[in-house]
Amino acid sequence: MKKLWPYCTIVLLIAGFFNILHAQTKGEYRRQLRISVDEDFINIRGQGTDKAYTAGTFIDYFYTRKTHTFFLERWAPKAGADAINIYGTGLMHLMFTPNNTKAEAPIHNDYPYAGAVLGHFSSYSYNEQKKYSFQARIMGGMIGPASGAREIQEFVHRLTGTQQPMGWENQLPNDILLNLELAAEKQVIGNNFAELIGGARAYAGTMTDGVEAYAIVRTGKMKPYFRGLMAHTGTPPQSSKNGRWQVYAFAKPAARFIAYNALLQGGIVLDKYKVVTPDIKRFTASLDYGLVLSHGNFGISFTQKILSAYVKGVKSHEVGNITLYFNW
Repeated sequence: MKKLWPYCTIVLLIAGFFNILHAQTKGEYRRQLRISVDEDFINIRGQGTDKAYTAGTFIDYFYTRKTHTFFLERWAPKAGADAINIYGTGLMHLMFTPNNTKAEAPIHNDYPYAGAVLGHFSSYSYNEQKKYSFQARIMGGMIGPASGAREIQEFVHRLTGTQQPMGWENQLPNDILLNLELAAEKQVIGNNFAELIGGARAYAGTMTDGVEAYAIVRTGKMKPYFRGLMAHTGTPPQSSKNGRWQVYAFAKPAARFIAYNALLQGGIVLDKYKVVTPDIKRFTASLDYGLVLSHGNFGISFTQKILSAYVKGVKSHEVGNITLYFNW
């Protein structure tokens, strides 16, 4: 997508509304609204594109609760009796397009036109003393025309006066997406200004099947990682003896094995005819790096994602991300 201002305007208006609505608390923050946009036109080297994994939009609400009334809260993995347990719900929208968006006919050995819309329930459980965490997420939604990806991209291109993609008639058909993800993380080494954390993740279902290993490196003025999700981007007044600013850089290299990806190969539940099913790469790698800035209950982060090719015969890809965080 060649222009970003429609996305940025909508995100900032929504974020500003919630920032006014929720006043700061004197205690620890117990809720967070997170608004996040992936966009491959965002590129720190000035080489934005409009292809492959081209866009993603995420709206998430996270909360802590002393008693677990919802059955998924009770069943979520816990990092010990004194763990900091955080739960979340949200919506996400993902979009893929080929490298060549001018061709009307199906293109083999390239990314297909594909869109997905999903809801999720997630949990994050942190053991602050022993420096480890467990995470879980269950997702459900649809791939195909039901996601509205074609209409969204064509609307943005009309709004910005850029060339329309020509091959959405060949997008992957409607199908049902259900997925479960589980992850575990453990600090390797750390102090007040730097941390190295190792992690592993597995995912299975009708959307993606695979495993990955990753590391997280953080350095700067920041709260400890295992203090919990809200602490990464929020500093309540009562914990302001060291100031309420957090400024830190991070990097997250990852390697993964992918057995199946519905956004590249099509769904398996309805199993309708697929126009294009490219030859995917089983082993892929990525590097996320960026900067987080927060003060009080507000945070913002920028991430540049370098992604190795998901499909054989195409090049690696870069996607930028801007995320706003509101804690209360």
